[in-house]
This record gives sequence, C-alpha cells and structure tokens, in this order.
Amino acid sequence: MCGHFPQDKAKVKIRKLNDPPKAEAIRDMVRYARNVIEEFRRAKHYKYILDSWGEFTCMSELLEICELSQEKMSSVFEDSNVYMLHMMYQAMGVCLYIQDWEGALRYGQKIIKPYR
Repeated sequence: MCGHFPQDKAKVKIRKLNDPPKAEAIRDMVRYARNVIEEFRRAKHYKYILDSWGEFTCMSELLEICELSQEKMSSVFEDSNVYMLHMMYQAMGVCLYIQDWEGALRYGQKIIKPYR
C-alpha cells in the first residue's frame, strides 16, 4: 500500500460486520479472488478463440462468473476492494460486448464510486 494515495486503504477494505471475519477467512477470500480472476481470464481467452473461429459462444457465462464471484466476495470485501473492482470492471466489459448498456452503466457507476 502506498501512503501517497488516500484511496489505497479503500482498495483493500474489508466489509464491516458485527462479527469481523477472521484472518483465515480473509486469506481464503483473497485466494478465491485470485483464482476466480485467473479462471475468468482463461474463460475469456477461450471464448475469444471460439468467437474468432466463428462459433457461437454464450457471453452470459462470463457475466455469470463475474456476478457469482462478486456475490461471494461481498461477504468479506467492500465494493471498493481491488478484487471487487476488478470483477466489476470485467462485468462492465462483458455488458458492453453484449450491448447491455444499462448493465454496463450500472457497473461503471459502481466502479467509480470509491473514487468520488
């Protein structure tokens, strides 16, 4: 974390709960987040290859990965957490690709919220 930027603390922020998550739960969620980001990258690459071959692919599967991972991570991470922001950004990109303008706008607004 760099002390020069006030948003740095928000980027690693943990959700405030009555019963704060234990260090092990946080560690497990960070591990999950890294794994799901890698899984998304592989799936996105695979979909891109299929699209380039002219085969039908369902982009909703990629959007589902984003939405399910955000749902799971939100039990520990705030929306300003870097892993949450990453999956929101990916979801916004998928929405743009499938021309879901409202979905893209919704994710875009969530992404910029921590920076206001």
